[in-house]
Order: sequence, then structure tokens, then C-alpha cells
Amino acid sequence: VLAGALGAGFLWALRAAAAFWKKLGWPRPLAMAVAGLAVGVAVLRYPEIVGNGREAVLHLFASPIGAGTALALLLVRLVATPLTVGAGTVGGVFTPTMFLGAMLGTAFGWGLSALFPGAGVDPRTWALVGMGAMLAGTTHAPLTAAVMIFEMTLDYGVALPLLVGSGISALVATRLATDSVYTEALRRGEEEAPHAGTALHARDVMRSEQLTVPPDLELSPLIDLLVGSRRNHAYVTDGSGRFLGAVSLHDAVRAAGEAGPPSGLRARDLLDPRFEATFPDEPLERVLQRLARQSCERIPVLADRGSRRLMGTVSRRDILGLYARELVASRGERS
Repeated sequence: VLAGALGAGFLWALRAAAAFWKKLGWPRPLAMAVAGLAVGVAVLRYPEIVGNGREAVLHLFASPIGAGTALALLLVRLVATPLTVGAGTVGGVFTPTMFLGAMLGTAFGWGLSALFPGAGVDPRTWALVGMGAMLAGTTHAPLTAAVMIFEMTLDYGVALPLLVGSGISALVATRLATDSVYTEALRRGEEEAPHAGTALHARDVMRSEQLTVPPDLELSPLIDLLVGSRRNHAYVTDGSGRFLGAVSLHDAVRAAGEAGPPSGLRARDLLDPRFEATFPDEPLERVLQRLARQSCERIPVLADRGSRRLMGTVSRRDILGLYARELVASRGERS
């Protein structure tokens, strides 16, 4: 429960630090220098927070620390990591998350030891559980967190506490914070560049290459064409280039198996006339919605709704790549 609450608090701290630096509006080199100065002052008293925390965690299992020291390191790290990440320093939050969990588990273990002196509680065991629980609280992925910590130890005795702790932590964290540490970063990037992609349309990512077949193409050469081109769909067009629909490789292979050779089936018999298509002036946000509904990698681009003349294709990968370039460019302009 504590790890789930701390995980949600850590996400809040990351968000608050990003908002703090954004409000100040300082140039990134200055913000990073000030954040580095603050961390440097903290390191004079707590050198364990240097780096991503891996060495401190390893030292913890070799030489246990007291509850007071663990809590102090937890609080200092809870401030230092969001402060530096928000300032723009390069580095992740995965290992610092495990550091926070180890310190929380250690302090919790010492608390149990004080309450139940004869129980033989080892704070280092609780540090392992704390690492898994904290990781589950920030990623909202309890099974991944439990398996990851178990792979580090290969100790079957800690497997059950890891599963229980990670599951409860994830339940608590998802109630307190909708986003995980990864979706939070994506959402923050989207907020920082709200204009990225808003003026982009299908024509900006359209490719002219396409796999077209006539309606009377027989089933066997149709399958060979799909397999040879490594495409999941072939677009059926008439003599004037009008888009009639699409035939999927899955449907073609299934039809071949059901009909058996020789088969009189042709492309017109298998095409989906309601296959999603877009138009050159359609916004990319709408194109992504069409791709999601169709559950495919690419959809055809038609000249207009009247002629339905096939012009090319637009793929999910190209759209996401263009969004990424726009986001990088917008960040470069601001910096």
C-alpha cells in the first residue's frame, strides 16, 4: 500500500518539477546547472544518491543501513530525481524507482523488526519486496515488476511476497494516478508541443506505391502476389482506377483452404467493399482513427469521394514517424 502511494507521489513530483521549470522559463543550460548545484549540495551529506542508485542498492544488501538513513535517502531522492529530470538532464527514472522502493522496503522492514523483535525480520528481504512494489506502482505492471526482481535474485522464497506486494501496489497506484511513469512522460511531451501534427494531413505522408489487382484475378495468383509483395492487403480496382475494396491475405488463404484446388474464386469474390479509406485533405488524427478501426498497417488514399480513384497509401508507421519529427523540431525551436 505504501509503495503504491509512493509511486503515485513520485509521478506527481515529476509532473510538478516539470511544471516548475517550465514556469520559470529559464534556458535549459541554466536550469540544468541550478539543478546540478542542488544535487551537489545534497551529495555532500548523502553521497548514496549519486548516479542512478544502482551502487547504493548493491551496497544496501552487502551492508544494511538503518531505518532513519533509509528514510532520509528516500526523501532526498524523491526530490533530486524529479528536480533534475524536470530541468532537462538526460537519464531515466527506472533505476531511481527501484532505489526508492529499496529504501522504503528497508525502512518498513526495520519497523516490523521493532514491532516484532522475535520474528527474525530481515530488512533486506523487505527491500527486495519494496523494489518490486515500487516498480509496479510506477509502471502499473505488477507481473513485470515481480518477475524482474525475481530474476535478479532467483530466490523462490521471495516470489510470493513479490507477487502480493506488486499486485496491491499497482491497485493502489492506479486508483491514485491514471498514468504510469511512461504514459506520464508521453502526455507531458504532448502538452509541451500541442501544435505538433495539428496541421498535418494524409497527403503529407502519402506514398504512391500500392498493390492493386483487377477484380477477375484468380485466387492462386492473388495469394502469390500478396506473399511475394509482403503485404497483408491487395486493393481491387477497376479499369479506371476506381477503388472497389480490399482483399486480405488471411481471407484469401482461408478461402483457398476451404474451396480446395481447383478454385473458381476471384478477387471480386473476396474483397471487402467497406474497407477503410482516407482522402488527401483528411487530418492525420482522423486517419489514425480509421487505421484503428480497420486494424491494419496502411489504408488507401482516394482522390475524392465521388471518383474513388486510388492515389496511394498511408501507413501507421509513416504517421508516427512524422509526428516524432514534428515533436523533435518543436522542441529544438523552443530550446
